[in-house]
Amino acid sequence: MNNRSKSSSTHGIAILFIGGYCCRRGVSDAIKKKAGYAPFRELGRIGALKLGSAVVTNAGKLPYQAIIHVAGINMFWRTSAYSIRTSVISAMHLVNTRNDTSVAFPLIGAGSGGFSPEQALRLMQET
Repeated sequence: MNNRSKSSSTHGIAILFIGGYCCRRGVSDAIKKKAGYAPFRELGRIGALKLGSAVVTNAGKLPYQAIIHVAGINMFWRTSAYSIRTSVISAMHLVNTRNDTSVAFPLIGAGSGGFSPEQALRLMQET
């Protein structure tokens, strides 16, 4: 994550993939350390997410416009081709609705989700 200003003309969006709304692993943990707790408190008020769905919160201390949170893993910390694809579709729907000009995706479902990085990347690119 870089130190760009939030007033930058580029709409940087950090994408956080979680199962539900409280994670302490991988990308979620790394973003929480950089963003602080404000986006996660906002997410907690929204509640648990349906698998593959997406919501937007503030970016906290990150130099981005927002964080799009997507439920890419289920309550057993596993992912599927379905959850990867619907997560990408849901996130991109929000990006397009908000007219954001850039987006960053970590690999959905790789690592604790059980997919290899290559499998996750292929599914995301195909979507």
